[in-house]
Amino acid sequence: MTRRRPQNGSSEGKTYANGSAPPTMKPLTVKMLKRAIDARQTPDETLVVNGVPVHNLTVVGKIVGVESKSSYVLYKVDDSTGVCDVKVWSDQDGDQTAEPIEVGAYVRVYGSVKTLANEHMIAAHTQQAVRKITDHNEVTFHMLEVVYASGHAEKTKVSGGAAPANAYTVPQQAPNVAANGDLGSEEIDVSIMGVLKQFAEGEQGMTVDEIASKQNGKFTRDAIKAALEEMSNGGEVFTTIDEDHYAAV
Repeated sequence: MTRRRPQNGSSEGKTYANGSAPPTMKPLTVKMLKRAIDARQTPDETLVVNGVPVHNLTVVGKIVGVESKSSYVLYKVDDSTGVCDVKVWSDQDGDQTAEPIEVGAYVRVYGSVKTLANEHMIAAHTQQAVRKITDHNEVTFHMLEVVYASGHAEKTKVSGGAAPANAYTVPQQAPNVAANGDLGSEEIDVSIMGVLKQFAEGEQGMTVDEIASKQNGKFTRDAIKAALEEMSNGGEVFTTIDEDHYAAV
């Protein structure tokens, strides 16, 4: 799998050397973002995901709507877990220096959550903070980053260890999944392990679609497939009769 480094751009309007993400950037899905927003007591309260404060974030998805105004461009971005609004302001003179990205394109967004008139959006203060994706591997890799970052945050709450600054500094050794799993967990790897432990019978294991059906829509098929590949690399699951059947170790 090819890992692509994000290009310049952030919600702060800064340029980052070598195309790197800012050090506090957290990879999220739209569903995780909306849950964190709903959990806040006030619009000014810091977002918290898995017990970790989130100030800057990155999401990856497909543009399903574009509204271009003189002072901003409003994108609707769908990452298969939900749809969020992303607002990109023009420069100080009100000029758009680049054409809006077209509907149907996949993009990576860097930004922070803003609330205006009780409407929540990701604010991206430079046009470079919404970057068109040319290699679809980046979409899958983003989901793996989300899985890793979420699982690591959950485990550090128990162990008392320090979470990494962001998912772009993944240590060599991936975290281990809980041995028996938990079907009710919001952590995708732990929930998948719960499905396999509870429902997989015989040596052939379960297909990706069968695992997804037991999740009742909690995670998308693509997210489950990406998580299974990561778990397989970490030695928690393995393929059986073909590349689509998995069983727990």
